[in-house]
Amino acid sequence: MKEINKLSNDYIAGFVDGEGCFALTVRRDVRKERASKATYLSWKAAFVICLRSDDSEILEKIQKVFGCGTITYSKNTVRFQISNITELSERVVPFFNKNKMFGKKSKDFEIWSKAVAILNKYKVLRGTVNIEKGKAGFQKVRWSVQDTKEIHEIYTLSSKYKSKKESAKWTNSELGRE
Repeated sequence: MKEINKLSNDYIAGFVDGEGCFALTVRRDVRKERASKATYLSWKAAFVICLRSDDSEILEKIQKVFGCGTITYSKNTVRFQISNITELSERVVPFFNKNKMFGKKSKDFEIWSKAVAILNKYKVLRGTVNIEKGKAGFQKVRWSVQDTKEIHEIYTLSSKYKSKKESAKWTNSELGRE
């Protein structure tokens, strides 16, 4: 018997088409204390939906469908996010490969899912690297030149599918306040 309050997969795909975000971010750290001024890039992928806080029930139902992710609440907004690369690879990507979106978000998802595959590949590699006992620090995993180039291209390409925040360009007189 179908659960009455469960959202259909088509509903979720359409909802995400309008309200969801497939985010790819990069953090650049420069080790200035080293003579080489080594630069480290840290890539993160996330699937996010932000709504007004009075719509939190929708996000709670979406979270149940995916079986993962976190919901955070603030004064006026509620945010559902999945950022674990394994959960993105095993739950989010297959869900949207099966339940298609039709807007520009489908193109954004298509290129974002390639980034998720690359990030997942290197997460798996990190798990196989031996670390010397008693030695602190990062696990060093060398990315292939091709993967490095591809994720940079994906990052650049995906920016054209993102909403740009525009600053308010109206004046008080346009608002009727003089």
